[in-house]
Amino acid sequence: MGAGTTDGRGLAVKRERAMAGWGLVLLGATLFELIAVDHKRSELTLSAFTRDIFRTDTKLGRAAFLVAWGALSAWFPRHVLRGARWSSSIR
Repeated sequence: MGAGTTDGRGLAVKRERAMAGWGLVLLGATLFELIAVDHKRSELTLSAFTRDIFRTDTKLGRAAFLVAWGALSAWFPRHVLRGARWSSSIR
């Protein structure tokens, strides 16, 4: 095999690692949120952190959040739906 090529198993291993990584990220975020809710600490939730990061108490912060959310909402479905077609063409 030449540089940049990969056998079927190599691609499967990469996918398994990626799925495990995303699984850990989602599990961590879920645990973080559940602990904050369980301790009745609304200032520690992911929503509160998002509000703090974007400073949604200001007009500019609200606009920045809406632009970012809109961009993600426009990009993600297209990425998911076109991704399967793209990845199968590189095999």
